[in-house]
Amino acid sequence: MATPSSRGSLPQSTATLALLAVMLPPLLWAGNFVVGRAIRHDITPGALVFIRHLLALLCLLPFCWRHMRRDAGAYWRHRWFLLRTSLTGMVLFNLLIYLGLQSTAATNALLFNSAIPVLIALLALVFFRERTSARHLLGLGVSLCGVLAIVSRGEWQALVQLQFSHGDLLVLTGVASFALYSIWLRDFPAGVHRISLVCMQMLVATVLLLPVFVWSLATQGFAPWSGATALGVAYVAVGSSVVATLFYAAAVRRFGPVQAGLSIHLTPLFGAFMSALFLGERVYRYHWLGMLLILGGLAYATWPRRAAPAPENAG
Repeated sequence: MATPSSRGSLPQSTATLALLAVMLPPLLWAGNFVVGRAIRHDITPGALVFIRHLLALLCLLPFCWRHMRRDAGAYWRHRWFLLRTSLTGMVLFNLLIYLGLQSTAATNALLFNSAIPVLIALLALVFFRERTSARHLLGLGVSLCGVLAIVSRGEWQALVQLQFSHGDLLVLTGVASFALYSIWLRDFPAGVHRISLVCMQMLVATVLLLPVFVWSLATQGFAPWSGATALGVAYVAVGSSVVATLFYAAAVRRFGPVQAGLSIHLTPLFGAFMSALFLGERVYRYHWLGMLLILGGLAYATWPRRAAPAPENAG
């Protein structure tokens, strides 16, 4: 396994993987917002959340079954870790976000979603007495200003004129749920196969979501899918549920929940440019301003410091 050099810098391969762990999840999550908006009339939130986790489970299961059998005892010992992370990061977050977006403005949802890094820092302080350094706080503040620049479209007074709907509480609750998930990922069981544990979390989430899916079918029915709907569901299942979850867990393991959570500020940035590319929406100057602030704050907070030179022996 590659290790940091004596000068405190990361090897190129390790640095590349660390960059992917930070950048890829918000990119895929931004795509999830775009796809979710495109197919919102074709599938109910309950059906979408259940099917995406079921498909993600089926994708992972053939590669993870052997490790899952081996680690069955560890899963039982850490059953409360499995339950709380599956419930908060997969079930509640996704379900509440999709439900809230039925009646909440996209601007409000993005604003609430950008509060996740702040909530992670607060929860880390409350539950673990983990104090955030001045460097992280400054990077968090700069990055948050970039998010607000995008959300307000460069007009700061617009932030105090936001109109709130009854779905805002659902979105905010989902955001708080994901912050808890990020904090609890620090309790990742040692010695357990990482990808297989994510597969086990998908299994737990699928079981928990089954009653939601049945209720959705009973009350709202199930409309026939178009080809675009099927592709959209496949994307959120593989991209947002499998790939993004694995890389985000790796980022939390590498940087810690507070620093890894800062990458979530990239979601509205990526979302703006993906909306321009796929939905024909324009990119304005405030998007570029937000991009500079978000990337600058994120880089400042997560850039590895150079190790202090070792003191020379006297004499």
